[in-house]
Amino acid sequence: TYVKELVNEWVYDIASDQQGRMWLGTEGGVSMFDGSRWHAFTHEDGVGAPNKNNLPVSQNTGLGTRERHDLSVLAEGEQTYNPGYVFSLHAAQDGKIWAGTWGGGVSFYDGKTWHSLTTEDGLAGNIVYSIAEDSEGVFWFGTNKGLSRFDGKAWQTFTKGAANGLIDDNVYAVMTHPSGEVWVGTRGGVTRIGYGE
Repeated sequence: TYVKELVNEWVYDIASDQQGRMWLGTEGGVSMFDGSRWHAFTHEDGVGAPNKNNLPVSQNTGLGTRERHDLSVLAEGEQTYNPGYVFSLHAAQDGKIWAGTWGGGVSFYDGKTWHSLTTEDGLAGNIVYSIAEDSEGVFWFGTNKGLSRFDGKAWQTFTKGAANGLIDDNVYAVMTHPSGEVWVGTRGGVTRIGYGE
């Protein structure tokens, strides 16, 4: 059992990369175990984009002293920001590690540096609940404002009510199927997208 080695004890996702390293998404950032040593990556290391929209900072500090979770929204419905809160991880085919954050978009680690992509780049929403990669290396990101497809160059967004619409914009789970279909789990149910049809 590991607790003190982690950047935070609340673990939301786990991924293993091609080198056998274990990556853990936590409320305080990303922890990585290389087989002998633990490494921590936090917002100060580049996980999660800067707070350019000046959203209120979440009171959930990611320090393990929580009495409640306040990451949803403020009373007035305004979104909060805590980029160290990592909901989802994905070890990509090309060796990069992707981390979906709360308010800081999605970040990827290239082995040396963390880089972030946000709504300014084309991501549907800056809260990233889930990440999947299809057999062609195309990424699918489940966000608080719909589903994003990213092929490394161009973005496509799927939202509720659009022609290619979802049943709900809060995408908590996404899975790619070898047939090319993408299954999308939302707060309102499941949507199946036959991409390329």
